[in-house]
Amino acid sequence: DKANHPAPPATPVDSVVLFYTCIGNFFDPPMVIDTAKVLAHNDVVFEVPKQECCGMANLDIGDIEAATKKAQANVDVLLPLVRAGKKIVVPSPSCSLMLKQEYPRLLGTAEAQEISANTYDVGQYLMWLRREGKLKQDFTEGFSGKKIGYHAPCHLRAQNIGLTSRDLLSLIPGVEVTAIEQCSAHDGSWGMSKEFYEESMKMGGKLFRQMKEAEPDIVATDCSFASLHLNQALGTVPMHPIQIVREAYGL
Repeated sequence: DKANHPAPPATPVDSVVLFYTCIGNFFDPPMVIDTAKVLAHNDVVFEVPKQECCGMANLDIGDIEAATKKAQANVDVLLPLVRAGKKIVVPSPSCSLMLKQEYPRLLGTAEAQEISANTYDVGQYLMWLRREGKLKQDFTEGFSGKKIGYHAPCHLRAQNIGLTSRDLLSLIPGVEVTAIEQCSAHDGSWGMSKEFYEESMKMGGKLFRQMKEAEPDIVATDCSFASLHLNQALGTVPMHPIQIVREAYGL
């Protein structure tokens, strides 16, 4: 609908590819819609080409052959767009980690390196816009006085880009952001299995304790899977940082 697909600006700030595969199609569609709204609000034109699962689910269980096939299929689709000058923006840390780090390892090609060099986590991309002087900061006062407990996911920290989502949230007027760098121990399908669920929740104990000690009004994480464990441990539904930004824009 028009709310989810606004008309492109006459003079776009940038043109990107939105990559979200399984997360957006099946697991957390609202998060991807929020990403689209925030990009559109900042006059960023985006397109969504046909794309395969990033392959993390296969890699997680050791199915290297399937992960490699998906990596090659995505590189084949994304490469012409990158060579046309587009960046790849990814709202899921596991997927951006795959494109940045695992595709070059799985494929060992210059083409995979090109994809890696042009892939951005959505928080990283929005902070890049800010450094370029292009990020709109017309935030409302709706979050003023709120304390946000931000969980920095393992797959985001492994990208060595800093805590860009924390920095993005800190731009919202009047908020106090506490970053917690502990593993949720969800670990893909492992933490969802009946056999290992209790162990995974125990291993996530440091995160859960530190989040409780921060006494946040809002719990935030970029990782949709860590969000499940945080919800089960704390009894509150975490927000993706892009959801908070969308609400702060008043969209």
